[in-house]
Amino acid sequence: MISERVRLALLYAALGLVVVASGCDPQRYLRGSPAAPELQEASRKYETGQISAALAELDKAIKARPSDPEVYLTVADWCLQHNQPHRAISYAERGLEATPGAPARIHAALYSVKGAALQTIGDLREAVAAHQAALKLVPEEPTFKNNVAYAMTELAESDAMLAQAESLAVEAVESARSAGAEPATLGVFLDTLGWVQFKRGDLRQALVNLTRAADGAPDQPDILYHLALAYLAQGRRPDAIVMLERALKLKPNFAEASRRLSELRGTPEPRMTPR
Repeated sequence: MISERVRLALLYAALGLVVVASGCDPQRYLRGSPAAPELQEASRKYETGQISAALAELDKAIKARPSDPEVYLTVADWCLQHNQPHRAISYAERGLEATPGAPARIHAALYSVKGAALQTIGDLREAVAAHQAALKLVPEEPTFKNNVAYAMTELAESDAMLAQAESLAVEAVESARSAGAEPATLGVFLDTLGWVQFKRGDLRQALVNLTRAADGAPDQPDILYHLALAYLAQGRRPDAIVMLERALKLKPNFAEASRRLSELRGTPEPRMTPR
């Protein structure tokens, strides 16, 4: 379970690129991209079930501008947001190979889209590597630090990896605060920090940061889900239920939140032993 679209949106904002889709209006997709006409047509065809025709529009966009790294980036992101993660990986890799002289930030963004797609298909080890490649290209960017930290937290191969993830998450939060980040942006970074602290067993600090994350970004179901698990670990079952209900209201097809909520509703309240 990831909130990678949110993280990518922050990434693109940091890069100054107008390449993020509107979640409610596919015809506004990538309005600032040089490939906007093809991608808008791809969205239209995709929404009407013409999947093959939609994907053909993507190839058309690449063929028209084979040396433009932003086209590869926007096409790869289109695939990611339209449930085509394997194609997102392919286009990101093609973009990296076809544009060796592109600015570091554009290549970093391609690596980040690749990392997001790899997380979507469950290849967490390769996802970490892709996000690390992005951070290596632009080491000062807090969004890349955040993305590496989140991917490491999901992989959680060792205590050392989680410790490294927490260190990166702290740096991302501090950089965002210093830059005067908007509450929603800071909320995403705080979510990563709280999530890794939860995984490390620091429940007290995890609750502090996850609560702040939910306050700053109350419309992000993944953050609410993380907070629900922290509440549950603390024994605050009613609070966990409220957070899960809020997450599902925002994202009705959130399978993990739905499963957790069903489990909680099917479990009676624990009986207190009288003293």
